[in-house]
Amino acid sequence: MNVFIDTNVLLDFFRMSSGDLEEIRKVARLSANNRITLLINDFIWDEFTRNREGVIAKSISEFNKSKIELHRPNIIRGHAESLELEQIQKRFKELVKILSDRAVTEAHSISTKADLVIGELFESATINKVIDPIIGKAFQRVSLGRPPGKEGSHGDAIHWEWLLHHVPKGEDLYLISRDGDFESHISEGLLASYLQSEWKSTKESQCTLYRSLADFLNEHFADIKLADEIDKYITIERLERSPNFATTHNAIKDLIGIDDYTPTELQKIINAYLSNNQINWIIGDDDVKAFADKIVTLAYANGLINEVLPLEFMLKELEKRMNP
Repeated sequence: MNVFIDTNVLLDFFRMSSGDLEEIRKVARLSANNRITLLINDFIWDEFTRNREGVIAKSISEFNKSKIELHRPNIIRGHAESLELEQIQKRFKELVKILSDRAVTEAHSISTKADLVIGELFESATINKVIDPIIGKAFQRVSLGRPPGKEGSHGDAIHWEWLLHHVPKGEDLYLISRDGDFESHISEGLLASYLQSEWKSTKESQCTLYRSLADFLNEHFADIKLADEIDKYITIERLERSPNFATTHNAIKDLIGIDDYTPTELQKIINAYLSNNQINWIIGDDDVKAFADKIVTLAYANGLINEVLPLEFMLKELEKRMNP
């Protein structure tokens, strides 16, 4: 699936926004594992690096305004706890200064947590060049008053023309941007009808707008709570779709050492054992049988099955399906 993340979404992670850096890590891991095709061009990189310092400076400035105000009438001042509050206020100011200085140092060395995680994102994909003809089309687009973008601003138009050029015909696009220039004026959260019509007629596919990474991930990868779970998630899918015995053995080798499976993951693995003959035909192999024993025991512990002898339950179900 083709995914494009607008610069404003990335810069939000330096602002006082609700964005969670774990969302970027998830997208980076999905891209690195080829579960999504992350579309990045050199203009995105230029926009990001050009605006990064200004966004960070504003965020630090707003943070520096943080303070604790104490209003202590005489009837409060005489108590020991009042002095304790004064010390807390003093310590608060000290911590704001410490954290602000640290943020400035990390910003200069491009080592804030946001920098490191966004760096993973850029490294997970190929940065493609925006060629001059595309820039020319974008400038013409703005001069004609066509969305996206506004007079004097060409960034969104450049991205849109690049996407029209870059995404293969017949493939859908998932566009993540909180920029209202892409959004419908009638229905909040939907792509502008002009852009939707243009995309459909040009690419013969759909373009879906999301206003945040969280919205995109919740719709398409809701089962993944942490980026570190993505490898497990993909390996389970590899087991489910295993086309041969070798793939089955390799997937089980990667999964058998894992102990923390969600009920949904357990159910997926059990269903794979019951429905994929590249798994159930070799149920007698030591690794396949051992993993079945472990998974169904965990499923029993989680209340997904009720048999006292879980492995025997699995084998009986397999026998029923293989010999109806």
